[in-house]
Amino acid sequence: MDAKIEDAGAVSRILEQFPVKVCVDDDDMAENVRSAMSRGLREAGPCAPHDRILSIAAGGPSLEDTWRDLTGVIVAANASLGFLLEKGVTPWACGIMDPRPHIADLIERHPDVFFFLGSTCHPRVFDKLKGCKIVLWHPLGVQSAVMSAGGAKYLIDGGSTMGLRWLTLGHFMGFRKFHCHGLDSSFRGVKTHAYPDYRDGMKQMELCGYQTSLNFIAQIRDWIEGKAVFNSLGDGTELKLFGDGLLQHIDRERSCLMS
Repeated sequence: MDAKIEDAGAVSRILEQFPVKVCVDDDDMAENVRSAMSRGLREAGPCAPHDRILSIAAGGPSLEDTWRDLTGVIVAANASLGFLLEKGVTPWACGIMDPRPHIADLIERHPDVFFFLGSTCHPRVFDKLKGCKIVLWHPLGVQSAVMSAGGAKYLIDGGSTMGLRWLTLGHFMGFRKFHCHGLDSSFRGVKTHAYPDYRDGMKQMELCGYQTSLNFIAQIRDWIEGKAVFNSLGDGTELKLFGDGLLQHIDRERSCLMS
């Protein structure tokens, strides 16, 4: 879709007119969950609040600019793990919840990294990481998958991307200070991420002077809604954005919030 939209208040209208589709059907998602739960893996549990910083390395292009500023407990999202390892940074953990089988080809095994795998992940991901330090968690959001997770003690709500879901998963584990890197929701030239991705060069639309896509716009909506929830908790949760991108721009410019 070719479009030039002048105000970020159009976010809601764009997503109403062009809703983002789930990348796999409910039956496949439910089968992923059943397979994951049959493996007898250690599951994530709640922790008491603490003062440590969780630095989230999402994969947006600006991660190339800010990765040196990662501090505290560092976590990757999907293929940003490989990016960090190439830079000499070994994160504490890598989170994955994407249900598609090709994700197994995008991630790297590492003996010192905890892999927080959503039960929605494809069996190929679990098979590839067999023998690594795996922690299972259950993403809330897909109805049939939730029903299949009937034995799950905890369900983690949150945004549509792993970068955002680290906020709620981290909060569940006691973090209250979050540094967010690479949550751009926009392109840099033809690049969608800080590293090569199959979506590079895909058709774009313009929003507030940034090149973006429907999936990236959905992440902006989720960020705004999630930030409002954290603010309502009154528990001192702090969210800090690094880098430059469309999401960061909208967060800075109060006049660009959703109508």
